[in-house]
Amino acid sequence: MSDTPYDRETVFPEPAGQAGPLIEYKVASRNENFSPHFFTYFTLAFLLLGYPGLALLGGGEDPLKLLADMSPGVLIVLLLATIAFQWASFFLVLWTTYVEKTGLAGLGFTPFNKVYLAWTIAFLLVSNLFLSGVAWVLGKVGMPMPGEIAFLIPQDAFGRVIWVAVSATAGICEEAMFRGYLMTRLRILGKFKSWVIPTVVS
Repeated sequence: MSDTPYDRETVFPEPAGQAGPLIEYKVASRNENFSPHFFTYFTLAFLLLGYPGLALLGGGEDPLKLLADMSPGVLIVLLLATIAFQWASFFLVLWTTYVEKTGLAGLGFTPFNKVYLAWTIAFLLVSNLFLSGVAWVLGKVGMPMPGEIAFLIPQDAFGRVIWVAVSATAGICEEAMFRGYLMTRLRILGKFKSWVIPTVVS
C-alpha cells in the first residue's frame, strides 16, 4: 500500500465544458450534494403563483387609486403588513435553502466585495442620470411623468421611518426571492442552458 497522499477529486457525470445548470449551481453554491427537495417545489410554486396572485385580492380595481384613497393610519398598517409578509416570504426561501443545504450562497449572496460596491454605486448614478434625462425629455414633449408614488410616502416622521424600512425590505427580500431563488431554481428544474427564460419569467 502506497503512502503517497491522494487529493480528493470530484468527478461529474457530464464532460468538462458541457456542464449543465445543475452542475454549475452545485459549484456556485459550494454544495455538490444539492438536489431538489419538496420545499423546492413548494417555494417555487409560491413565488410563481401565490405571491403574484395576491395582487388579485383588490378585485381588479386600480391599486394606485385604492392607495390614494387610504387614510394615513391605514397606509401605515398596510406598509407594516407588507414588511411582515415580505420577511415571512424571505424566511420561507431561507428555510428552503437550509433543507436544500445551500444556504445564502444558494441565493447568490457572496462576501463583501469592494468591486461590487463600486459597480453598484456606478449603476445607481448612471441609471438615475438616465431616468432623469428621460423624465426631462418627456416633460418637454408634453408627456410629464406623473410621480404616482408621492402619495405613498407618509408625511410624519414615524411614517417615513416605516417607508425606509419598506424600501430596504423590498431591496433585500424581493431580490433574494425573485432573482436569487426563483431564477436559479427555474433554470435548474427547467434544465435551461441560458438565463433568458428564467429571467423573463422572474
